[in-house]
Amino acid sequence: RVDWIEGDYTDLLKNCAAHGCEYLDGTCLCSTTTVEEPVFNFRPNDTQAILSSCHIGAFDPLMLGRYEIVDSFLDGEETVRIWKQLNTSDYDENTIFELKE
Repeated sequence: RVDWIEGDYTDLLKNCAAHGCEYLDGTCLCSTTTVEEPVFNFRPNDTQAILSSCHIGAFDPLMLGRYEIVDSFLDGEETVRIWKQLNTSDYDENTIFELKE
């Protein structure tokens, strides 16, 4: 899931060039850079740590195959499942944190 920051995120469209982007066909086209690296090298203790650090979603690990649940915990009313690729012991950029209310 994505938790949008409060405020008017449409400001980007209104001021596309001010953000270093190009307005094209009703959208704002911005250059991006992707860096693949682990967010955690340890088990996070609560959902807030995960939500404040992980800003993109993932496909269902069952659809991806070669994933298994290696840990889970309850934080308030939210269940966290930690998925890792088979034969992987460390937390890495492929670790998936599933949060369910």
